[in-house]
Amino acid sequence: MGKTRFSMEAARRFEQSGLTVVTGECLPIGVDGDDGPSLRASALHPFRPFLQMVADCCLEGGCQAVERLLGSDGAVLVECEPSLANLPGLAALPPCPENDSEGALQSRLVEALGATLEAFASGSPVVVFIDDLQWADALTLHFLALFHVGVWDSPNVAIVASFRSEESDQVIKGYLPVFQDATFIDLGPLEEPSLGAIVRDMLGSNQADDRFVAHLSRRSNGNPFFVAEYLRAAVAEGLLTRDESGCWRPTVDHSNLDASALEAAIPLPDSLQELVVRRLSGLSADARKLLDLVATVGRQVEAELIETIQLLDESRMMAAMEALLVAQILEERRAGLYRFTQDKLREIAYDQIPTESRRGLHRLVARELEARFSRGEEQSRQAATLAHHWFRSIGDRRTDHEAVERAIHHLQRSTRQAMHAGLPGEAVHFGRSAARLLGIVLPQSPDGVRNALQTHLARIKELLADRSPGELLELPTSTDPGIDRSIELLVSIQPPAFLSHQLELFALMACKNLLATLENGLNRLAPSVFVLYALVEQITLDQTRTAREFADLAVDLDQRTGATQTADVLFLRSWFVGHWVAPYHELLADTDRGARAGPGTGEILYGCYNQGAHVYFLAASGERLDRVIDQADERLAVVGRRVIVARFHCVLERQVAKALAGRTESPTSLSDDQFDDSRDLAFICRTMNTSQVGFYHVAHLKLFFYHGDYAEALQSASLAETAAGNFARQPAEVDLVFYRALALTGQGLENLPLARIDADRLARWRADSEVNFAHKALLVEAEIARLEQRDDEARSLYEQAIQSAESAGFPHHAALARELLARHLVNRGEDASEVLAAAIDGYRIWGATTLADRLANLAGPRSID
Repeated sequence: MGKTRFSMEAARRFEQSGLTVVTGECLPIGVDGDDGPSLRASALHPFRPFLQMVADCCLEGGCQAVERLLGSDGAVLVECEPSLANLPGLAALPPCPENDSEGALQSRLVEALGATLEAFASGSPVVVFIDDLQWADALTLHFLALFHVGVWDSPNVAIVASFRSEESDQVIKGYLPVFQDATFIDLGPLEEPSLGAIVRDMLGSNQADDRFVAHLSRRSNGNPFFVAEYLRAAVAEGLLTRDESGCWRPTVDHSNLDASALEAAIPLPDSLQELVVRRLSGLSADARKLLDLVATVGRQVEAELIETIQLLDESRMMAAMEALLVAQILEERRAGLYRFTQDKLREIAYDQIPTESRRGLHRLVARELEARFSRGEEQSRQAATLAHHWFRSIGDRRTDHEAVERAIHHLQRSTRQAMHAGLPGEAVHFGRSAARLLGIVLPQSPDGVRNALQTHLARIKELLADRSPGELLELPTSTDPGIDRSIELLVSIQPPAFLSHQLELFALMACKNLLATLENGLNRLAPSVFVLYALVEQITLDQTRTAREFADLAVDLDQRTGATQTADVLFLRSWFVGHWVAPYHELLADTDRGARAGPGTGEILYGCYNQGAHVYFLAASGERLDRVIDQADERLAVVGRRVIVARFHCVLERQVAKALAGRTESPTSLSDDQFDDSRDLAFICRTMNTSQVGFYHVAHLKLFFYHGDYAEALQSASLAETAAGNFARQPAEVDLVFYRALALTGQGLENLPLARIDADRLARWRADSEVNFAHKALLVEAEIARLEQRDDEARSLYEQAIQSAESAGFPHHAALARELLARHLVNRGEDASEVLAAAIDGYRIWGATTLADRLANLAGPRSID
């Protein structure tokens, strides 16, 4: 049984048991190779049947049903299912804002679909079947991931998805870790008894020649489509006939033939490709012309599109369509909508189209779709489809200017959309396709990228000579539009390359842009060029001071040229460079300004990143926990679910603050009555966002350490370390090293060598920023001195750490240093009451009641262990 048949049978049985069943499918638009953009149907396409069912319920239930099922955001779902627009009362709901960004619109679509699904299932259970998940659009995968981890409280909803594991691309593979705890059923090839059932069904006979079924099983390797095509060909060519009992048998007498002789006696092709080509060759010229057009459009096509393109006049088109329907190549799913009966038919038919004819058909389709989706926002939502058809219409890139320009335009839009949907790998794929069209060389192999990077770095060093980054403000203005466009494209690909951990590719693109700027002058994106290159100096070259100079240059230039890139340059400077050198109050000011600037310049992604970074730095600076919680709530209201990474950081810091304040299920738990760790935070560990996986485990490291569970703290540190390469030079790296060192020393002398390694790293970082790292380095050195029984030196180091933390603005670390000093004094038999009281006061001022109570409930200073 194939996956589709399996789903159909399961759906039938669920319906018989009284459940509401909805079936949808993911549709591929085109047949793609490695040289072009991947392509899928419109956003959330497999949920259109569900929304059509919702529309029917609303028509029956009137305005009350509309309000109950669609709620305040229902109007946005018209973007997925146009029939909703005609519902009574929908006009009274808030419309989709005309100036919604792509990311904001996608977030609202996901939110609205989840709420509608939850409301629809509130009365009775619903099972949603989705076929061919390997072709799912990015937003569908994003929605399913959020649904699976429990973002919506939907106990009455089950989603069953099927996909071809052998055709899974990087997009769906990226999401499979999210579903690792789901139930998987591997159907595998069909066995001979199942193939016999298919043969009987197709031939309309209760009997089937067993030897012939065995012959088919060998030929097909369990592929039911091969069996169907083989039987069609065998019957059409008279190679099968009914005997006197009504049983279909080979025309030749095969009673004395062995298996190999039987195969030779039935002269049909051995491959599915040859079987299908043989069937298609029997079509009329008009039918084949129409088939080529439909195969170019995709798996299914609307009659209106065929009529508009006008390859044939009306009567010939109707006759050709009838021929394709009779031949069971196409089927009519509903009035005016035709689709291939099997995807392999479409793929093989497409492969048979001559190259020049194929390009011409793609161009016809692209122009017609652009005319149909005439408004900018409509074209934006169809960007991947339009990019695909324009890309496939290109002949000679050097002379086919129209197709190249249109393809690049839509590929850039597709890059942004994939980035907002949390699919950085797919965004890089779109961007690479656009880069090839512009003639930008981005090597595919890691060695090729690495070699090109070294060449570019050497050239940059040569061009900079003795100039400091600040002197680049005096560069002339670029006058080459081609160079400017190349820079713009690479800038759009760099963030997804970074987030998908293609760090050398990221660095190569940053170097290409800096070289282009040094050689041709400043353009409007120069601030982004400089701040992105700053990350190369920081992460690739480990040159913090030079990185700071390039980041400062980016901010200065942005202010001089109209502050159009404030959100991105401020976030990148603070998150990757600033926290290594700048006081935290500067980082808080930068991220707050970047958060406010984002919406004003249309930069939703970096605007949201700044929101999450602001909450992080607020917590890291030791701000009162109640303020951290309030700020997290306030900024979560802005971020929503538009950018999943930004939301994650807001929620994580909020829950850590609540745990320290005694407002979670236990002192080391991140769950409370509103947020659940596994649903709202731990799900990140099953995604490709490995940087955030590190932040998640570092948060647990801190909580376990503060509550004296050093073994669990080090276990969390070990889990964080597996992602450390992906959050290198980000703020979590500092917390990992600092709290791991303290947990190691807390366990005793056996961990001293490992603690020294972390102490050395803190000492190196202290050289770049006394204000941020002095107290951390001093406190770890104090703990090492304690273990080595250098008692007086340890006390001095503790006191220096306290003073340094207070003067640098880290009051929570001052309280921690006092607690550790008190423990040291007790172990020496000295009076620690004054230091202990100061530690408790420090924790209470911070709002960390769990830590204060843990110390205050001890019988006395000598009881501290």
